[in-house]
Amino acid sequence: MQWLTILALTLSLLICGPVRAENAPLASALTSPSEQTEKVEDATATDIPLAETQNKVKLTIQVAVPQNKRSSNQFTVYPYPVEPPSPHPKLAIGLMATDDRSLKGALLTLGYVLRAKKEQAYPTCGYRMTYAYKTALKKYGGGQPHTLGEIYRWQNEMLPYLKYEVMKSNEREQNRMERMNVTRTIFANERADIETDALKEGLYPVNVRVADWGNIGQRGQVWLPKARWWVVGTHKLPGLAFYWQEQVDLRDGPQTIQLHDGNALLIEGAW
Repeated sequence: MQWLTILALTLSLLICGPVRAENAPLASALTSPSEQTEKVEDATATDIPLAETQNKVKLTIQVAVPQNKRSSNQFTVYPYPVEPPSPHPKLAIGLMATDDRSLKGALLTLGYVLRAKKEQAYPTCGYRMTYAYKTALKKYGGGQPHTLGEIYRWQNEMLPYLKYEVMKSNEREQNRMERMNVTRTIFANERADIETDALKEGLYPVNVRVADWGNIGQRGQVWLPKARWWVVGTHKLPGLAFYWQEQVDLRDGPQTIQLHDGNALLIEGAW
């Protein structure tokens, strides 16, 4: 009879072991409280059980900026607007100078001094001026100077092209500043009511992992209830940082949102 008892215990362990594992408490998907909320859900997994996608739609977040080397992302989707960060005093971005002397200095640096050097880790004149210069040079169509004797004439010919591109760039930065002011106003005047409504509907912030995705850049995906959401995140790398806060409406179905330097709410560093 003893061997029957041993056999029964063995069968009990084999059967009950998996049952206990299946019924064990799952690792919590909530992170520690953040400054914006007391409850933040985590949605970093890409393979989500079908039961968890019922009554939810997919949101795809794409980060489309060329500066990705040694970068890190931090994204959270909120059911209400959040307070945007204040620009760092030493890293705040202002408008570029448009006077002839400053622009000719930039032309000398970019068109002659740095012409023979390899790609710089941190653009000497900043990314905006570098982009403006490359666009202006393409429209100019006359190439770059090869000797000191060619610089003066070349600067005068290139000046109107560069000035036009710099002024366009300044308009984009001015628009960015205005959008920041609007975002702050919405946060101050509407945040409380929107958050109250979201809590009544059982909506909470959800963390989203945004990382390299093959050869198509960086992206992340998450399933969310059909509601209004605010995609808030940063893309940081040495010498440069982007911040976004974009509203997306999932009540009409799945959405894909592309984040780039044009719709960034704040850019700091070598921009």
